[in-house]
Amino acid sequence: MYKAILYILIVSLSGCAVAGTLPRLSGTAESAIVENKADFIELTDGTLVTGSISESTGKGITINGNRYDVKKVKSFQYKSAYQTTFKNRFITRIVNGKINLYNWKIDHGYNMSGGYNAGTVTHYYLQKGADGKIEYFDVKTLERMVMDNAKALDWISQYKSLKKKNDAYLDNAIQAYNN
Repeated sequence: MYKAILYILIVSLSGCAVAGTLPRLSGTAESAIVENKADFIELTDGTLVTGSISESTGKGITINGNRYDVKKVKSFQYKSAYQTTFKNRFITRIVNGKINLYNWKIDHGYNMSGGYNAGTVTHYYLQKGADGKIEYFDVKTLERMVMDNAKALDWISQYKSLKKKNDAYLDNAIQAYNN
């Protein structure tokens, strides 16, 4: 029991260290899909496979009866969600624009006392442009990406000056940049 609690603490805290503070940003998978396209997979070699996806797991995807490992998949669209691969995991795009915002949700099924808990931790990632590098979300990264937009920078400046942080300011910065 002690080892399980220690493991959960280590995983939770290391996730925070890797992805920085974990804000609550808004956006939905449904609003960030590739429009006018049904299910598809784009492989890392650029091949586009269309058809019916029958299975999607963290390890890979099955489309038209063929299984593709996560390491061979660049991106895919399935069940009204566009996902891309980042460090051998699928992350979901929730804002589509000049700045793309992705998330990855980790479900922690048990609480500290060993009981079931449906707690979820969400990590965010940013990408400038459709083919830009995907980076872990933090305010400095967002600020660097929007440097050429005064309105977006103003939202970030206001956010940084708040004593009690309000993540809506970060949403507004991304929205201002994308409009």
